[in-house]
Amino acid sequence: MNDPAASLRRGFRRRCARAGVAVILGLAAPAWAQVPAPQPGSPIQIYFPPAAPVMGSALPAPAHVPPAPWPAPAALAPFVADPFYAPLSTRLAKGEVDSGLQYRLDSYQASKVALQTELHAKLDTLKDADAAARRRSLEKFAREQTPRIAELEAAAEQLRQDLCRSRTSRNEYWRWMVDSAVASPPTDADLPARFSEVARMDQFYHEGLSPDQRRLLREAALQEAQPGGWFFFSPAPARIPLPSRLPPELAAKLAAYATEKSALKSELLATLHPHEKTTVDPTHAVELRTLAASQAPRFAELEGQAEEIRRGLAVLQDPAHPTELPATPSELADRIALHRRNTQALQQELLAKVAAVKQASPAGDPAVTEKIRQAIATFTQNNAERYAALEKSKDSIHADLAKLAGPGGASPVASADALQKTFSDSRRQLESFWNYRDYQTAVLQPGLSPEQRRLLFDGALVKLALPLPAAEIDPGRR
Repeated sequence: MNDPAASLRRGFRRRCARAGVAVILGLAAPAWAQVPAPQPGSPIQIYFPPAAPVMGSALPAPAHVPPAPWPAPAALAPFVADPFYAPLSTRLAKGEVDSGLQYRLDSYQASKVALQTELHAKLDTLKDADAAARRRSLEKFAREQTPRIAELEAAAEQLRQDLCRSRTSRNEYWRWMVDSAVASPPTDADLPARFSEVARMDQFYHEGLSPDQRRLLREAALQEAQPGGWFFFSPAPARIPLPSRLPPELAAKLAAYATEKSALKSELLATLHPHEKTTVDPTHAVELRTLAASQAPRFAELEGQAEEIRRGLAVLQDPAHPTELPATPSELADRIALHRRNTQALQQELLAKVAAVKQASPAGDPAVTEKIRQAIATFTQNNAERYAALEKSKDSIHADLAKLAGPGGASPVASADALQKTFSDSRRQLESFWNYRDYQTAVLQPGLSPEQRRLLFDGALVKLALPLPAAEIDPGRR
């Protein structure tokens, strides 16, 4: 099978030539844009989100991240997985977030956190259920929660569109287009980086793409920038290591999934960057919308394939219990058990409050999402001390578990064979257990809807607190 990036690679040089012609004809930047003449070496004030790490990989220590010359605005951190990250970054960098936009961002974020809190509460109450019962309960809950998440995703897409059309964001985007046009043609060595840059820009700014296609472009950009043997899975752009030995039937399903996703990428990239075209084509967005409509059922089928794969992987290992805790002193084991009981009790109370709001609301009430958000906010505020105690307990347990592995991985409380069976004598796996729990649940827990997976995965990326990439030098002045 051809590399899914091959169509863009073949057409990239011609794309640069088309952009150059457009600049000469005055088509690349409309008169109202008044693209400022950048100073040599100045950054384009568009920031891209950090790359989603491979599940279980080591995270960079904050102390080891060098300071950036043009750091990203800290206010971007809650939106690292949202489709409006890049156009929002320009508004934040230039200090042009007015009260209306701030209200929309705050409302969006509050609704998202409420939905995530509700989903976490449900998952926590099902941690000790057997795998089949957990899946059935999650499937039932998904039917109720998914429409509200779909509304949130629609709001995110509307934010993206509005931000891309704003004068500030469009000015910076056209500045990038102009500088890309005058940049030197990429060499073979430069092509992967330039491909990744174009693909990640397209995912935020190109008109005519569906949200599924934008997520696929984010994956394509990551796949080109960080090639490796990891498996790109759902929700995009998650990457997971696969067991070394897979049942033949499951391996065949994984291969079929990868083949179909690769075909979708190839079709999308070929339509985005048709190498036979040499002029600006006003019908391009129409072609992309037609492709989006034709690919939509295939994206849905791909999610169905992913769910079958999850069930196969869950047979190998229950995703709710990815590892067992290492042999621990009885006092620490008791604290862990108490922490889990207290967490579940609090989450059950929260779900009862949410259920009461749903029961009191008429069927189809458009305000139910806001009512639930307010109920969760009130419950969280009223139980702030209990939540703080749980967080303190979790941090204490995390620290004590890390000590079990010791500096070199040896445990003072268990034999090497016992730790090999649990955390494989590895501090990295101990940290992975805590850092990637939500990531793993989003990717591997059967019974969730695609919308819930994206919601949970977005929260997982925020919790990882990945360093935000800085602004980049103008493409034409590198």
